[in-house]
This record gives sequence, C-alpha cells and structure tokens, in this order.
Amino acid sequence: MILFVSFALMAWGVVVGLLAQKRLKSGIDNEVWNEDELKALRLWINRPRVTTIVLIIWIACGAACLAGWLFRGSGHSSVLFILFFNSLYVPAMTFANVKMLLSPPLKRYGVDWSGMKPIHSEHWGEGRAPGENSIP
Repeated sequence: MILFVSFALMAWGVVVGLLAQKRLKSGIDNEVWNEDELKALRLWINRPRVTTIVLIIWIACGAACLAGWLFRGSGHSSVLFILFFNSLYVPAMTFANVKMLLSPPLKRYGVDWSGMKPIHSEHWGEGRAPGENSIP
C-alpha cells in the first residue's frame, strides 16, 4: 500500500510539474513576462548555492537507487528507499526542466537554405546502365 501511495504521489507531482512547465513555456513564448522578470528568475536559478543543492539531491537519488538495489531482499527497507527516491526525483527533474526552459536559445550556425533554388536533376528516374553496381 505504501508503495502504491508513493507512486501515486510521484505521478501527481510529475503531472503538476509538467503542467507548470507548459504554462511557463507558453508564457515565455507569448511574452507574458518581460525580459527583466525572466532575468531575475534566470539569475536565481543559476546561483551556485541553488545548483549545489540540486546536485546534492541528484546524488541522494543515486544513493537511494544504489541502496534500494543493495538491500532489495530485505523487505521494508527497499520500500523506504523507493519512497526516498520518489520524493527527490520529481523536484530534481522539474528543476532541470525549468532551467532548460529559461536558458537562452542556442544560435545555430550553418547554411541559410531559404534563398536556395530547389534541387533539380536531368537524370532523375533513369535506370542504371547494364552491369553498373550500386555498391562498389
């Protein structure tokens, strides 16, 4: 029963986190928040103290996974490790996704294909000459 409640709470946390992330993304895309408001949030989320706390949470998640695997045959202790992992994993993933949403978009370098003419060949649809192999 405890395991079911744990997974139900984790699923509820995932759904709520995903809905909040969707609202944040649509707010950024639709310019609901101006750049100054987003800048303050970006500065807070990139603080070394916040990053350290999230790193500690990820390490604790890894330790809970390892401990649950090591003590998998001991009954209730593995359930406690699963509960511990579930309580840490959802906030850590939500934080990582929010940090990704707030990061400025990457600049893409490459060829600008918008001004190029379509590719055309005089030989499309022709068969190969007899004896010509497709792979040398």
